[in-house]
Amino acid sequence: MKKFDQFDVFLSHNSTDKSIVEEIASSLESVMINPYLDKWHLIPGEPWQEALEDAICQSKTCGVCISSSGIGPWHNEEMRVFLEKRVRDNAKRVIPILLPGTSEETVQSLPSFLSRMHYVDFRPGVASVNGFRSLISGITGVSPKQVKLPFLDTQPKTYNKICVIISGPSSVGKDVVLGRLLELARQQGFFPELLRKYTTRPQRVSESEGEPFIHLNEDEFKEKVSKKLVGCVRFSYGNYYGVDQTFLDGLKYRDLLFVSQRLYEEVDIFKHSASNKGFTVFSILLLADIDTLKARILQRSLESDQKNKRTTQVIEDINYLSKDIGELRDKFDVVVENSDNVSLNETIAKVWGHLEKELNKSKTLSKRSG
Repeated sequence: MKKFDQFDVFLSHNSTDKSIVEEIASSLESVMINPYLDKWHLIPGEPWQEALEDAICQSKTCGVCISSSGIGPWHNEEMRVFLEKRVRDNAKRVIPILLPGTSEETVQSLPSFLSRMHYVDFRPGVASVNGFRSLISGITGVSPKQVKLPFLDTQPKTYNKICVIISGPSSVGKDVVLGRLLELARQQGFFPELLRKYTTRPQRVSESEGEPFIHLNEDEFKEKVSKKLVGCVRFSYGNYYGVDQTFLDGLKYRDLLFVSQRLYEEVDIFKHSASNKGFTVFSILLLADIDTLKARILQRSLESDQKNKRTTQVIEDINYLSKDIGELRDKFDVVVENSDNVSLNETIAKVWGHLEKELNKSKTLSKRSG
């Protein structure tokens, strides 16, 4: 069975360049970017070809490291696998990385699909600030100007890790709000991550594998549950859902974690788990009137029985809210309305305004503690 660790970049390289590439990987780790480097992750005794292919499929981008040593045979194989993945998802970038000493002749002889892409230039040396800024830009998808390198500040700042939990009734718009918050966080120089979840529900066309759902068949899901790799299991609309119990253990690469959760006990569970992992927890409750929630369900392209089940869930959620709204409000740091009489931009502005205050508070606390 595949391992579902999520990597920000797969570093494809010629074995003769391994020491230089490892320096780049270490630099990426220092700014909380999670690279895949075969030397760090291949396990003795396991088939390495399959492990490499799995790692490529689990990586958001692929950095093709090029030197005067040329393109090795496994360069081509790794690029082939990633390019097949890119055909299905244009967000999966292939980033040419020119290593120190790469000759102009080597650059001119690059495969045509690589030569068309803007490259990262480490030819002046792996300590090149412009090269590193460009690499982070390619991995995160933000412009080089927006990339913030903490070690360039005259007074370096550190940040407390923050876990943002967004909850609310079914169809209130948690995923839409989360998507916009992720964009804003990246623009501010953070490297946010969504809590990873498992489901037996079929993958939707608009979804990227692992963001946040990893799709399994029922047998695979139950095997992970039996091994206690999946927790908070629930059965909804004919499919199983659960969260990756090992995910929080790998969050040293992240300073900002976003969690989308239903109401009820799951919020308290994740508050406790995140706090134990050193996160400051900031929780947001999204609310909308029942007419708005029902209208959103009707607008979805669902079978009639699914719409009926969703409507039933909305009514249950609203009844729960009506009964315990006072107690619920006390559990959350912020309550924001996301009804149809409020524009999405207004909702995002309110949520981000509250979150930004928390982020600024985190900076201040970290600066004092440093």
